[in-house]
Amino acid sequence: MPLERVSRSEPLSRPEFHARLARWFHEREEAIIGDPAVSELTAWVWISAGRFLAKLHADTRRDGVGAYLRLVERHGDDLRWTIAASQKGHPSKFVFGPAGEAIPGFYLYLADAQVGQFEPGESTGEDAGSGVGGRPYILAETNWKAVHRTPFDVAVLPWGATEAHNWHLPYATDVIQCDAVAAESARRAWERGARVAVLPTVPFGVQTGQLDIPFCLNLNPSTQLAVLHDVVQSLAGQGVRRLVILNGHGGNDFRAIIRELQPRVDCFLCAINWWNCVDPRPFFAQPGDHAGELETSVMMHVAPDLVLPLDEAGPGRERKARIAGLREGWAWAPRRWTAITDDTGVGDPSAATPEKGAAFLDAVAERIAGFLVELAAADLDDLYADAPA
Repeated sequence: MPLERVSRSEPLSRPEFHARLARWFHEREEAIIGDPAVSELTAWVWISAGRFLAKLHADTRRDGVGAYLRLVERHGDDLRWTIAASQKGHPSKFVFGPAGEAIPGFYLYLADAQVGQFEPGESTGEDAGSGVGGRPYILAETNWKAVHRTPFDVAVLPWGATEAHNWHLPYATDVIQCDAVAAESARRAWERGARVAVLPTVPFGVQTGQLDIPFCLNLNPSTQLAVLHDVVQSLAGQGVRRLVILNGHGGNDFRAIIRELQPRVDCFLCAINWWNCVDPRPFFAQPGDHAGELETSVMMHVAPDLVLPLDEAGPGRERKARIAGLREGWAWAPRRWTAITDDTGVGDPSAATPEKGAAFLDAVAERIAGFLVELAAADLDDLYADAPA
């Protein structure tokens, strides 16, 4: 059965919108095959960032059935919806496309649809005992009661490192910054309708050039591949088909790892280096490579209590390679850190301020949030378009 067309420009009052959505549900009672476990279905609907979103809650006569319906894509004026269901702890998903076709799976009987409207974050009447304890997009803060009824679109895996950062920044700088960027990006994406889950940050990265510095803890690329493979296999088996690796450490390079892993998993993989997804030059006089003005400013914003006074920081002077190709950047070799810097920093932190860090983090989070929203709505089988003539 075709989906009802809703024009972007067509003005609809709130009652008209509710009536249209309720009619959409009722017209599809026969098309969506019944399941005797479901006795009642209630819908809450909201509009966010130009996207219609509907959340369905199913009351059941037997254990473990929950259901959600929401718009994930818009093709012109056609709407495309995904239903995600959980039965006895095992999630399944199927899609109703513009022509009304469905991928077979767990079907729901729409016995009744009571429609209301609210903005994201507004009470749904489920607050008491809803299962949402912390931020719903931070996996470490939420719980199974909330997770099993949420059809997550994208998982984000922050990946940092444990290493010295000049004299004045903590060893966990890459972890703390990755946590902050991931959380703020996910918050913005969530408020725009994308269901994003930020996984716990991996605290160890590639440190093969810093092995002579105490407590620079190394994870080889081959180990990263093994860890990532197991994480992705878990997610793919649970129906999460999009993973963003949010990288917070310059020594990590996930491109070769993704190239090797992608053909083996049913999950779209991509990586973002958060510190260069926005040009830092408008924000900082000298961004620096490691514990310089950029990283120090961001840490002064997100974790000021962990930053020593700047007069205790080293200058972050770097010794340059004697070989021209390495010095000019068109040839590459890993650097032995204690050979290029006396304080483990590369970049002068003296001009850092928390205001610079806040402005840069805002721009970074906004760009990454937009990417998460796009990725959540993307058809993974149709990611590329012909260039305009």
